[in-house]
Amino acid sequence: MITRVTYKDVTVQTFRSIKPDGAPQDPVTLFLAGDDWVKDITVYLFNRTNQTIVQGAFNFSFPETTNWSTHFRTVFPLNLGRIPDWALYGHGRAVRQVQGSKQPLSFGPGQIMAIHLGDYIEKIKADVEPTRPLAALTQMEIGLAGFFFTDELEWSGSFRVLDPQTLTWVRKSEFYPGDQDSRWPGRPGWPGQQ
Repeated sequence: MITRVTYKDVTVQTFRSIKPDGAPQDPVTLFLAGDDWVKDITVYLFNRTNQTIVQGAFNFSFPETTNWSTHFRTVFPLNLGRIPDWALYGHGRAVRQVQGSKQPLSFGPGQIMAIHLGDYIEKIKADVEPTRPLAALTQMEIGLAGFFFTDELEWSGSFRVLDPQTLTWVRKSEFYPGDQDSRWPGRPGWPGQQ
């Protein structure tokens, strides 16, 4: 879960959640910045589960690059860690390892990880600037695309396990690895709470 986003040393966005249809959405936080603002953004993630995350995929998209006839938007995909070997055969066929670290993450339960976009600015520019200059953009959306855990568990909108017989992913309905009510904003275990 994203706990906050900072520009340089200033928090510009705190925890936001996806709201049901019709519910008022959280406000967007505006801030003043220069043309190179993207490189000074840091995203803080919090592992609320009781499992260690070994690979994570994120999407940083730029709404102002949207082609309204195709609805295509420029996205910078960021993959950290390594997909576990047991997960490389989903959907009955071999899956190619995504680009990222050759080593798995070790993002443990209750830990916070900071992603400094400045570390990836050249890759971001390479992905975005064929559409529009990065300096001309003023908006960015951050999406959590998927995570692999040590306990043969995967999350991509819901938790799933790989069926070894069919090599297909099986959704675990109503499943959460750990206490879903703990480590929630404002409750014990949330960063900054006692």
